[in-house]
Amino acid sequence: MEDYVEVWVDGEKVQVERGIKVGELLKRLGVSYEGQLIVGLRAVREKLMQESTSYVFNTNRGSFVVEVREEVLEGWREITPLLSRSTVRWTSAKDVGIGPFYFSSKPRMASREWRPWDIIISVEGLELDNTHLVIMKSRHESPYALPEGFEVVGRVLRGRDVVAKLGVGDEVTSVQPLLTPSQVAGAAYRLSLEDVVAEPMEIYTRVLVKLLEEAPFGAEHFMAAVEGLGLTSSDSYSTFIRGDRLKGLPVPLENQARRVRGSVTVRVRGLNKGSIYVYKQARPSSSHHSVVGFVERGMELIDMAKPGDFIAVDTSPRRLSLLGLTQGEASKLLAEVGVEHVRSGSTGDDDIVVEQNPKLTFQVLSQGRVETFGASRSKVLKVKLYYEEAPRTVWYFKALTGLMYSRVGRLKVYFADPSIGFVLFEGNRELAGGLLPENNPQGKVAPFTIGVTNMSKRFVGLVGIRLSESNSYGPTGEDFRGTNMVGEVVGGLEAIKGVKDGSSVYVMEV
Repeated sequence: MEDYVEVWVDGEKVQVERGIKVGELLKRLGVSYEGQLIVGLRAVREKLMQESTSYVFNTNRGSFVVEVREEVLEGWREITPLLSRSTVRWTSAKDVGIGPFYFSSKPRMASREWRPWDIIISVEGLELDNTHLVIMKSRHESPYALPEGFEVVGRVLRGRDVVAKLGVGDEVTSVQPLLTPSQVAGAAYRLSLEDVVAEPMEIYTRVLVKLLEEAPFGAEHFMAAVEGLGLTSSDSYSTFIRGDRLKGLPVPLENQARRVRGSVTVRVRGLNKGSIYVYKQARPSSSHHSVVGFVERGMELIDMAKPGDFIAVDTSPRRLSLLGLTQGEASKLLAEVGVEHVRSGSTGDDDIVVEQNPKLTFQVLSQGRVETFGASRSKVLKVKLYYEEAPRTVWYFKALTGLMYSRVGRLKVYFADPSIGFVLFEGNRELAGGLLPENNPQGKVAPFTIGVTNMSKRFVGLVGIRLSESNSYGPTGEDFRGTNMVGEVVGGLEAIKGVKDGSSVYVMEV
């Protein structure tokens, strides 16, 4: 008879034969592996949780962390399962009550001066099945019916702003022991596909991030940064890891809040604006960071990540950017999430979505309706970009067009005249200000190549497509020294035929 062990893979419990390789296990479960970091956690979590005195309360308003006195831990563990799915029953300037639940210890009335953020258990009306967890919000003196030995059970350590926002009817979705990074680090280790499963363990292959409605632009920025590519750790410190894929792109400050362990932020100003941060340890709020979400599962991957590691990421909600899909694909996706789809422009199932309104995922979900504007495939310009030869210019081109965020970008025609041999498109001086010369033309410029004017010329950032061969001038009409070659058109030439000044050309990368 085969020897089996219990394994949890990204939260899913399975029984597998002892000695199975990690790669075979993932393949069997249909878990995709694309070179991402995989972490194993030895089966000591339950023991560590029993020893933990920190607990995280997850609510529909956010999360807060409490520290429980060691002498009441045994009784506290009895009520934590009862607190999950409980609700806020009252809130006032002095306290907030969560419950009710049953607690067997006999209560007695007691009055004393309570400090802000003290936590007690109070038996309302001296009825054991009407017991509540009470969090003090201000310093005051008031009588409560306290179970014997439970005068003060603990204090709120982090997330006090969340407690302050709680209202009647708000729900506590879960209460869980909180393990410290040092506890997890002692039990976690990096895995390869060739490692074997010899004992019960947890395996994490991806991170799940819950995004916040309070930061719709920042949430969309994060989803764009990880969509299809995950999060690559550019730097890793004791406090956070950082991902720089969308570094340099502007993001508004929407949600300035304390950065707790698991917070996901976008930097909104400074050298690393546009970069993604995931926090291992708490830090105060900062006007340089907008909190856009929290890690719900897979913090072990964040704890173990080193510079250069690739981390697979799922988001809740999933991104609803429809650009680049066909109208038919967009309809299918929107039907899955219960959103009404209105088609305009070219409306056939095979036509490409080139615009959508509203644009942001949280806006789409809130309104329950989205309009997509379609174009036939022949009218969408297909381009190949020169990543190796002109990396800085490619970054600028994708930032300018929106291809950094979406599968379809847009160029606005600045000047079009067939007699001059090229089409010019508007640039962005702010994005292109430091665009150094790179990949200058050599010898001649072929038709349908794409160039950008570099910082050596007055019209830095201007984009052009060459329509005819030239031995002297690049796609923007500048000499070779002032031209950076960024790519070439490989399809959809109909998109630039007969274009006029001010019109838009849609672009897709192949």
